[in-house]
Amino acid sequence: MRYYIISLLIFLSILSACNNNKEVTINNLKKMATAEFTASKQYAAFAEQASRDSLLDIETLFRAASMSEAIHSANHIKALQKIDNIKFLPTIADYKMTASTIENLSIAINNETIEFSSAYPKCIKEAEGIEDALITFNFAQDAEIAHSKIFAEALAKLNNGEKSSSKYCICKRCGLLFIFNDAPNNCQLCNTSKADFITIQAK
Repeated sequence: MRYYIISLLIFLSILSACNNNKEVTINNLKKMATAEFTASKQYAAFAEQASRDSLLDIETLFRAASMSEAIHSANHIKALQKIDNIKFLPTIADYKMTASTIENLSIAINNETIEFSSAYPKCIKEAEGIEDALITFNFAQDAEIAHSKIFAEALAKLNNGEKSSSKYCICKRCGLLFIFNDAPNNCQLCNTSKADFITIQAK
């Protein structure tokens, strides 16, 4: 009888931990869906500023990054639907923007760095055992690393008076962003074929 009670207590403890894990992950998915949705709108605004600055290469980069962030947000929303049949509509949070494309690139680099180095590792750790959440969090984290590198390269070129690429492609499944000429035949994150990538180029 004592063994049965101990076993039951252990089971209830595990069940409680799983439920708490699920609740935390649902909140994290909502939070990151909102963050990615906001980033998409922020980068679209950055693209408009780059256009006003006659920096069409940077405008194209920001438009591509905006689409990538929108894919991340959509993936988080789909995970919520799969995990607990939650229909979630994100809203735009406040975001920072300046009238300088150089400063906006620096803001973007900082945004991406916070997400891949802090926000997503925490979400991934707390989503242990929840596969749908882990997939979308890992996709987004790895994509943000790529974003940060591309933004940093673009900023360095802009400061040196050089042009960046004016053509990009985005994996429509995971949102990974590529400079068009560097894109592989298949996405390294989700194995989607290059034929199914979305292409963004200068207008």
